[in-house]
Amino acid sequence: MKKKTALLIIGIVFLAYANTLFNDFIGDDRSIFLENNFYANPGNLPRLFQKSFITTFEDIDPAANKQPSFSGCVSYRPAVSLSFFFDHFLWGTNAAGYHLSNLMLHLLAVFLVYFSVQRIIENHALALFASLLFAIHPINAEAVNNIGYRSDLLLVIFYLAAFLSFVKSRTGGRDAGKQPLVASYVFFAAALLSKESAVTLPLILLAYDTLFPPGGGKNRFISLLKERKFEYMTFFLILLAYLYIYLFVFPNSNHPRLFDFQVDWFARLKTVVGIFYRYLLVFFLPFKVTVLPPLYMPPLALKGFEVFPVIFFLILCVIVISKFWKKERGVSFFTLWFLATYIPAANLILLPNPFAFRFLYLPSIGFFAVAAVLLSKGFTLLSRRTKIGNLKALLQFTVLSACLFVTVPYNFFYRNEFIACSEMIRNYPESSRPYWNLGRIYFKKGEYTKASENFKTYLSKDKNNPFVTVMDWDVHYFLGLCQWDRPEKAMEEFEKAVRFNPGFAAPYTGMARIHIREKNYKKGLENSLKSISLNPASPEGYALAVYCRMKLGEIKEAKALLGAALKLSPGDPHLQYLQKETEKNERP
Repeated sequence: MKKKTALLIIGIVFLAYANTLFNDFIGDDRSIFLENNFYANPGNLPRLFQKSFITTFEDIDPAANKQPSFSGCVSYRPAVSLSFFFDHFLWGTNAAGYHLSNLMLHLLAVFLVYFSVQRIIENHALALFASLLFAIHPINAEAVNNIGYRSDLLLVIFYLAAFLSFVKSRTGGRDAGKQPLVASYVFFAAALLSKESAVTLPLILLAYDTLFPPGGGKNRFISLLKERKFEYMTFFLILLAYLYIYLFVFPNSNHPRLFDFQVDWFARLKTVVGIFYRYLLVFFLPFKVTVLPPLYMPPLALKGFEVFPVIFFLILCVIVISKFWKKERGVSFFTLWFLATYIPAANLILLPNPFAFRFLYLPSIGFFAVAAVLLSKGFTLLSRRTKIGNLKALLQFTVLSACLFVTVPYNFFYRNEFIACSEMIRNYPESSRPYWNLGRIYFKKGEYTKASENFKTYLSKDKNNPFVTVMDWDVHYFLGLCQWDRPEKAMEEFEKAVRFNPGFAAPYTGMARIHIREKNYKKGLENSLKSISLNPASPEGYALAVYCRMKLGEIKEAKALLGAALKLSPGDPHLQYLQKETEKNERP
């Protein structure tokens, strides 16, 4: 690679994503890095190899009443978590540092895309065009903007490193290829430990050997398989070992539902076709990229204008593969790349998060490589017919500029939680999750009326994703807090929260406070003791119980309860105040 090419790629990537450095933690990033001590403690590194590495609902459940300490990974991705430990060591809780890490990883991925396309197509200009499309097309911006989605960045880096090492092992003779092959095995394992989609790599390697067999010959592929059987067997054994780890040693939190085959297959087909249509739409119309709500399931009432483009595109892929099979094998190869690497995101097995643009980060490499070739051919033909010498370069610049003009402002929507949720609601008003997030934001700001409005809207929306755990109990608890000036309404919401989730301690403290305000100390004591039984580490529950016992004249019991509470939270100011009050009552 020439120095000018490298500088051009660096410059354009930073131009597209420099404004991400001003973005805050949002969504899952907040719960993973700000409201959780997992990555702040190097002592948690051994947990990368323990069952507790996998995050379950109990780990993030507010009703679990414990200090959050979870990896954020619902499947086994230790390579991603290792990078987060490194980030926390460098940046602490400074969001800009994490975003810089994502930007640098994306830049590395862009360089690897350039080398991969250059190696297959053997054309510098096309490799540069393809890598720049990959770099700045807004479909890949989601993976760059969200720190918690780093798995896609690392997957592509290790995946391409494994692929390039494999390709290198095919040149220079069998003995010369041993070292690159070992590197390919290692990178393949690292890719698998970054994200499950790496399972498609053996298909890509087989496609490469099929299209680019050294020496040629009619039966060359068969003989090559026999000659390289040890190598393919090694890839297979690595994959088999990973699948055993993924399915049995560290099973996915959603494992039972992922492999539920009691499904409506027609509905599943609608899901597959409808989501693929939406991805294709964004590839061809970049301005259609939006900030997607968490665990978003798009409406799947399929219409002809959605089905026919999908069928047409797949037929077109078959035509492209067959037409270029002998003349320009690189086009056929990258078409196969797109189709093969898309399979894990196709919802053939329903995904917990069915639709997310970051899932196209790996498949888009194949799409943009083919697009670069076909667009360049079209631009060249147009340039010849119009006899405008620089028209091809001008049209390529126009395509890249259009992508850039969408991506740069799109990054702004990730500036903070409020902007992101507002944008989600603007584009997906029927999605429930953004209203919940926005309600909590308004609650923290003390704007309880707006918080209540958003919580109530959340309750009115259909939670149409089977993997979404309905958090109605949490919403009713916050609705109770928002209506503190209306005790009857607040009590009603707290009671609803308890009915939805009897193990949730917080509503009992809310009810205890209401009873104390009404001077019903017996009921207040009853609810505060219930809160303590559900959450023995809650200073608030102890403080309310001690206060009620004091008001009921049960000084001895209050003192015993206070002693137990101070052992758990010796620095709590409310408990220290109550300690002084009990001491006053003991004086003659």
